[in-house]
Amino acid sequence: GQALRRAGRTVEARQALERAAGLLPDSPLVLSNLASLYAESGDAEHSVVVFERAIQFTPRGPAASVLHTQVAAVLMRLGRKTEAERHLAQAR
Repeated sequence: GQALRRAGRTVEARQALERAAGLLPDSPLVLSNLASLYAESGDAEHSVVVFERAIQFTPRGPAASVLHTQVAAVLMRLGRKTEAERHLAQAR
């Protein structure tokens, strides 16, 4: 999925990452890549849902902090400041 994404083939990348998420539903890496693609494609609401799923499967630490920061950025774009602030607090 990521190779397709880098090549600008976003529709195919989305399909590949959605298939991967179906096969590996608890993979933070797959989920975060899919959530990022959704955000980049303008599907912010879906991005938030998938980022939050990725966070559920990520142990506390640097990786979780990055995910909290990423979802906070999407939430801010959606005007959901309170939720974004909650995620930023958890990123610390």
